[in-house]
Amino acid sequence: NAGMRKDFIRTEEEKQRRKQRLEENRSISLKRSSISESTNSSLTSPPAHVVPKSESHTESFDDIDRLLMDMNKDDNNIFHESDDLNEIEDMLFGTLPIDDWLTIENVRSIFVSNFQNNQPQSNDNNNNNDDVTDHDSALVVWSHWASKIGLQLINFFGQIDEFEKLNDEDRFLLVKFNMFSLFPIFKCYIYKTADEYYLSEKNKREEGHCRPLQACSSRERIHENFQNIMLSLFPMTEQDPVLFSLIMLIFIFSQGLAMNENQPPLKDELVVHRAQNHYIKLLWNYLINKKGETYTYKYFNELLLIIFRIQIVSNESREYFRKQFIASNAMDKMAPLMQTFLNIS
Repeated sequence: NAGMRKDFIRTEEEKQRRKQRLEENRSISLKRSSISESTNSSLTSPPAHVVPKSESHTESFDDIDRLLMDMNKDDNNIFHESDDLNEIEDMLFGTLPIDDWLTIENVRSIFVSNFQNNQPQSNDNNNNNDDVTDHDSALVVWSHWASKIGLQLINFFGQIDEFEKLNDEDRFLLVKFNMFSLFPIFKCYIYKTADEYYLSEKNKREEGHCRPLQACSSRERIHENFQNIMLSLFPMTEQDPVLFSLIMLIFIFSQGLAMNENQPPLKDELVVHRAQNHYIKLLWNYLINKKGETYTYKYFNELLLIIFRIQIVSNESREYFRKQFIASNAMDKMAPLMQTFLNIS
């Protein structure tokens, strides 16, 4: 066959050797499947001991960053003995089930229709730099910008069947307690690359709005940790609407993501768990199909560590803004939706 790829024409000895490597890698995959289940379980229910007290946050970030560096260091050694592994993975995982493709394409389409060319600007509705004259006005401008992001995310989730079918109270609790953790992911979509984040006019406007809030060391630390999370997320999301949408859905269906002891239990935890597990599997299969098995295992390990970092920073940020608003004279001008996100009654 003149159209056949040359590297598919093999001697009997090469075929036998290839078959043996295929069997070996199948065996490896079976052994590692338990790791996959453990990873999925960790994503759905982060262990309680991961939640640090405020005084140990710096140490927790150091531990997490050390793990990320160790994974990068070992990455070149994974499956070094099998030169044909990626080719074998392409043969095994070259296609996704049609149901997965349809669901992924539907989610991608909903995401793009909601967010492409429709991103909230921090100077909308006359909330420009001239309005930010002091601490209270900076809080007000921030609250309205964050509220616009929240409304867009709520609209996105409302078009997802699994979310829409939840009872009203569970939907409310998931949005109220998980929304803050979605902000760094959404900002990665807005800014697209680390270079654009640091150089764009949008970021300069936001920096100007937030400058009155950065007088204290806790705010500066939160801001720095927030930026570091975004730097980790940029290469992981690749400006791919599929990755953004699936990761956001995994986050919104997470129970206990906010690390808030006052969060009431969900009415139907099993339904929420099944919904999250569904999108974890879709992300797993999508990455296997796109990048291969080795990359996918490493990706999920990194994602799990980033989730822990986002939990810490989101919790600190939520408490910081909550205390700032309560102590300010800006409550009457605050965006109502942010009162819900910050648990201000």
